Amino acid sequence: MKMRFHLYVLIISLFVTSCDSYFEELEGIDYSIGWINMPELTTLYYNYPDGSGSVGLMEGFITDVYWNKKYIIAKQCNVHCDSILGYYVIELLPPVEKGVPWKKSGPLSEKEYEKTKQNLFLNEFEHINIIYSYTKDIVYKDLLIINITPVLVLLLLKLRHKRNAWLSLRKSLIFDIILFVVFLFIYILMGNWILAVKFLLCGQILLFPITGFILFFLSLDINWIKNNKERIFPIFIKFLCLILLGLFIYFIIECIFIRGEI
Repeated sequence: MKMRFHLYVLIISLFVTSCDSYFEELEGIDYSIGWINMPELTTLYYNYPDGSGSVGLMEGFITDVYWNKKYIIAKQCNVHCDSILGYYVIELLPPVEKGVPWKKSGPLSEKEYEKTKQNLFLNEFEHINIIYSYTKDIVYKDLLIINITPVLVLLLLKLRHKRNAWLSLRKSLIFDIILFVVFLFIYILMGNWILAVKFLLCGQILLFPITGFILFFLSLDINWIKNNKERIFPIFIKFLCLILLGLFIYFIIECIFIRGEI
């Protein structure tokens, strides 16, 4: 029965995070980027200000967009994302009720693209890498499942092992590790998995101490807490140090080894 329950939780975890579409708004302008069903058909959209709908102005595998109030620069790759098809500049015109409020030019060479990006003062703060954003979004949803599920398991085990909270804690931590390894194995079997694995490892470094902290205090008996108040604070400080260390390592890994390679 216990094995069946764990398997059921695992199956639910794997299917909850599936999604068929993904969209990102370009902040400050009436444009967005995303896809429905197929990432290979990533489209840059103009969204009518009155909310009446949207119209695509560029589609293909658009991996990067830089923008400001007047221009958008987009990089388009082939469906395998192993070669660049072209760079395009979209000049943003005043909104219109009908027609197209933009002017597209290109393709540009990579040298022209970099020069135009600098001349138009397009910087990293107005930049979306759709692969980076989508992968991070999906992996972090999986990480929430990986780390929330053991908490639910602990609560259920406590109902069955009321006199052995430490046993429940150990089983929950083991389940957390097993769930993490399963997701890691799934990502390794996927195509273009390197970025996903980096996010998975990076996020788990941050979340595992937090999960351990929650699991530990959930496993404690109320009477034990009342009788050992002086021991709670040092334990809390140790967990806090682990969480801060995880947060520091997380930012180092994401900024240097993930975002730095995008």
